[in-house]
Amino acid sequence: MSTFIHTLLVAVAFTAFLKTSSGKDKITAFLKKISGKDKICTYNGIEYGDKAMVDKGDPCLECYCRKGTISCSKTICVDQEGCASLVDDGACCPRCECRDSAGNLHQKENKWQNVVDNTCYDCKCGKDMTARCKKTKQKCEPCKAGQTEVFFKNRSCPACRERLVPSGHVDPPMKFKSWKEVDEYVKLKKGGKSKISG
Repeated sequence: MSTFIHTLLVAVAFTAFLKTSSGKDKITAFLKKISGKDKICTYNGIEYGDKAMVDKGDPCLECYCRKGTISCSKTICVDQEGCASLVDDGACCPRCECRDSAGNLHQKENKWQNVVDNTCYDCKCGKDMTARCKKTKQKCEPCKAGQTEVFFKNRSCPACRERLVPSGHVDPPMKFKSWKEVDEYVKLKKGGKSKISG
């Protein structure tokens, strides 16, 4: 009979223990542990196993389930100096687009020079169509009022020239080989005939 009383006392004590919130938590934790569910994380109703990547919907957050707890680290984007930044859909950080300061798109392995805020950069378009630009020591002087920047293919800094294109026309977003090409372009815009084809 003593075994029966002992079992009854244990059952009564266990029932009383279950009625407390800490008792329920301890029992739940114990049951999770013996079933292996103590290492599972739940986010937005989705269960993730231990060491699984947890998608929180933010491309800048990298989150993992670690022993029942979600741990996240935030990606810090590197400043993309000297290039045209573009953020792809679903990406966290911008990438450097292979586009120069005049708006021209460059192909893989092409090299060019960019001028951004009077600072010159040597750029190269990589195989992944991402530009990599490095600041040069050359500093470009801004053009004076009434002048326009003229970009030459063999110079990193633009030359300044009095605005010769008639008002209402946009200055060319292209690079020239020589001042002669510039003069021919201006002559065309004013209605004259050009000696340069194309």
